[in-house]
Order: sequence, then structure tokens, then C-alpha cells
Amino acid sequence: MFPAELSILASEFITPDTKRFITTKPKGFVFQPGQALLLSIDLPEYRDIVRPYSITSLNNVDYLEFIIKSYPDGTFTKKVTSLNAGDKFLVHGEVSGIKFRGPGIFIAAGSGITGFISIIRALYASKNMRNVGLLYSVQTPQDVILGAEFKEIFGNNFVPVFTKYKVIGFSEARMDKKYLVDTIGSFDQLFYIAGPTSFVQDISKYLIELGAESEHIII
Repeated sequence: MFPAELSILASEFITPDTKRFITTKPKGFVFQPGQALLLSIDLPEYRDIVRPYSITSLNNVDYLEFIIKSYPDGTFTKKVTSLNAGDKFLVHGEVSGIKFRGPGIFIAAGSGITGFISIIRALYASKNMRNVGLLYSVQTPQDVILGAEFKEIFGNNFVPVFTKYKVIGFSEARMDKKYLVDTIGSFDQLFYIAGPTSFVQDISKYLIELGAESEHIII
């Protein structure tokens, strides 16, 4: 099936630096929630620069969705988020990504949330949200990706954590060991972690110190 072209059908910014892309979907293509594709841009100078991006849509629609964040020091991601309808991605392969093993708590930072989106949407579509929660660390409220959707899906089990929100009436928070103790009722469950390497390492360490089994931590 690969390499293949994915034509961009529509795009929009959903945060100041994060863009949603709707693309064509290869005929017969079926993926597992949490899976990513290896993409490049169909432009001469970018065709050989390949990056993994999680599929955020579900299998039962006739398009693919990707949610991609642009970083200040990332020339490639800046170019990606400049693309619009009519531009194309090239697909170079598949990446398995995180696999859902059962109810538990999703813990994400920044754009790491994109690896969970198709899993969460699939759970919600199958009405299988019992004993599932989401802790989501971002700098400010405007950095939250799909906040309204997560609130609808999780209700009070969606907990955003703002690390740089200097507004009267709100406190900056850090997802450290104390925060996990104060927020999580039981550490005898599954934990799914995604985000920057240092975040994943720190959260994994805290959880194990608090009694979580290492085999119950999926990163």
C-alpha cells in the first residue's frame, strides 16, 4: 500500500500553533487506534524528511485526520502547518504506537495527546469509558487540544493541568509526585503516558514509587 499520497482536503488551526488536517484515505486501509503513519511533504526539498504522526480519526470514516503542532525551532513542523487544502503528504510506512490494554488513566503532555486521540474516540464510540480518565499537562488553556471534546467524553475525569497560567484565581501546577498523590485514587491500575521524553520518564518513575507495577505503565 505504501508509499502513497494523501491529499489534504481541509485544514484549520485548533490552537495558535496546532493544526488539524483532513486527508484522503487509501482504499481498504484499516488501522489500529493509536497507530501512526510516517509522513513527508510532497515538495522536492521535503520528500526525504520523514516524521511519525498519529492518526486521530476513526476507521469508520472515509478520511484520515492528523493533528500536528508547530514548534518554534522546528523548520519541518512550521512547513507542515503552512500546508492547506490541495497540498499532499507522502506516506512511507506505519508505526504501531500505543495499544490499549484496558481501562486506566491516560497521562499526556502537550502534543503527546495526539497518540491517545483515536484510542479515546474509539472507546467513547463503543461506550466503553468506565474507569478511564485523562490528566493533560499544557502551559495555558489556549494550548489544550480538543478540550471541549475531552470534557464531553470524560466529564469530571478530564483534568487539565496548566503549568504557565499566571491569572488571578488560578495557580500554576506541575504534574509531580505530590500532584499524582493528590489526584489519583489508586495506583493499582493501568497508566498510559505520552509526551516529551523527560515527562514520560519522570511520570513513570513517580508512578512506580507510588506503587504502580512497571508492567502496568504503557509509554
